[in-house]
Amino acid sequence: MNLQNYSIRTATSEHDITRLKNLFDLVFLPEPVGELAETLVRHHPNSELSRWFMVEHTSGELVAACTLIPWQWS
Repeated sequence: MNLQNYSIRTATSEHDITRLKNLFDLVFLPEPVGELAETLVRHHPNSELSRWFMVEHTSGELVAACTLIPWQWS
């Protein structure tokens, strides 16, 4: 594997949300993890696209992703 063929960036658009949903649905079948990710990004009160990290191949394929979920401890 050549790491120069991959880049990491944050999500920035509606298109990225769709790509994240599709990736998670594919990876975690049959669980609807993509739906959970989409719900978090759209409805969590402190959610921001900048907290979603995407790893892309130079071909444009999304190959991995993760997020920082903003939890607050009392």
